[in-house]
Amino acid sequence: MAETIEKTVIYNGEESYFQDSNIVWINNKEEIISNKLLKYIFERIKYDTEGSTIKRLYNSILKNTSFICPPLSEQEKIAEVLSDTDLWIESTEALLAKKRQIKKGAMQKLLSPKEDWEVRKLGEVAEYRRGSFPQPYGLEKWYDEHNGMPFVQVFDVAKNMKLKSTTKQRISDLAKNYSVFVAKGN
Repeated sequence: MAETIEKTVIYNGEESYFQDSNIVWINNKEEIISNKLLKYIFERIKYDTEGSTIKRLYNSILKNTSFICPPLSEQEKIAEVLSDTDLWIESTEALLAKKRQIKKGAMQKLLSPKEDWEVRKLGEVAEYRRGSFPQPYGLEKWYDEHNGMPFVQVFDVAKNMKLKSTTKQRISDLAKNYSVFVAKGN
């Protein structure tokens, strides 16, 4: 699902009109709730959206959402902590992006063939194949959550490209004959 409800901003520009029906414009009473805190409250509200493919934030959700409303001095402190956290996240993400670029450059340099190196095809040095699973997929008889063997699926590979410590599914003895076995260390 695409993330369609995402940005919450405080508009400090000149007076304007807006036409896009996907923009929700809030003109709040700043003597009651600060814009800075309201921005973070909306970040929480977006998780109460409706729809399966395209998420929508309906007026009824906005009007009926309850939220904390501490004194303005406390609102400012809360918003400042959350803002500082946003800045920390942004700087960490920028640092990670920079490190990924450095790694990419290093890989290009380190993995380029040198004069005395061979260039080989993967099929010459390794056996590989796609996995398999008994059909029809999803039948209860193919699974055994208590005594079954771990069954590795795409879901079980973390963002760091390593296997998670436990797999989502464990397959039954019956399913083993229809699946590809992988020995430890492969």
